[in-house]
Amino acid sequence: MASNWTEQEDIIALFLYTLLPSGKWDKDNPTIKEYATLLGRTPSAVIFKLGNLRSLDNSHTSKGFSNISKVDRMVWKQFMNKPYELFVAYDESVRAFVGDSFSAADPGIVLPFQGLDTRPEQDYAEQDSYGWATIRKGQRAFRLALLSNYNYQCCLSSIRNTDMLLASHIVPWRKDENNRTNPQNGLLLNALLDRAFDTGYFTLSPSGYETIVSEKIKDPPLVRYLAQYKSKKITLPNNPERWPKKEFLQFHNDTVFETFTENNPFIYNQMLPS
Repeated sequence: MASNWTEQEDIIALFLYTLLPSGKWDKDNPTIKEYATLLGRTPSAVIFKLGNLRSLDNSHTSKGFSNISKVDRMVWKQFMNKPYELFVAYDESVRAFVGDSFSAADPGIVLPFQGLDTRPEQDYAEQDSYGWATIRKGQRAFRLALLSNYNYQCCLSSIRNTDMLLASHIVPWRKDENNRTNPQNGLLLNALLDRAFDTGYFTLSPSGYETIVSEKIKDPPLVRYLAQYKSKKITLPNNPERWPKKEFLQFHNDTVFETFTENNPFIYNQMLPS
């Protein structure tokens, strides 16, 4: 009989759960095989554990397996909506299996990044109370959480190529240190929409999660591009606990939306009456 899963094994499985879509849970998947080898278990046992974890996830309409352990519940409650803490715990758990040769910066064979661009798309290179290593781990954890929450697709355009998807902060990185890695402070957007949101060309209604596109944009191609998303509701995570917080969206409405008219003198001057 197989031994019970330890807390460290469960943490590793939870990290895999947040990263690998259920459609790729297959015993022949190289990532599943990798983790099975790492944990000293069969691919089928790893898949079974992922199914147990899905039973705890109310973001899925389909039910998982029913053999949920106390350790499953404890690890889920402690880490599921805390991506940075999960990443750190995962890092420590993997080190317990493979030793200090493991590096989070160079994941090698133990992180399932094949076919997924999970690198942080921006380097917030500032020395603050977090420190360099913590900042970069936090960026990666934030991105992984949003990829999982939004089912690996842009919440407006539905683009699924992960190398085109960016983890966008609603309240900017420098404005709220406490919510830098909070998934509810993020949207998964394609590269152009990310830049447009960050610059304030559009925002989202806090009440209905619908786009509000600025009427002050003067670049015709950009106007045409954003027009297709006008008043469109974003695709929300299935789990309401992972929806963007309304307070964060209100902050974006109040302090980011249309600030391009103030920050870009050329655009601003084009708007002045002749």
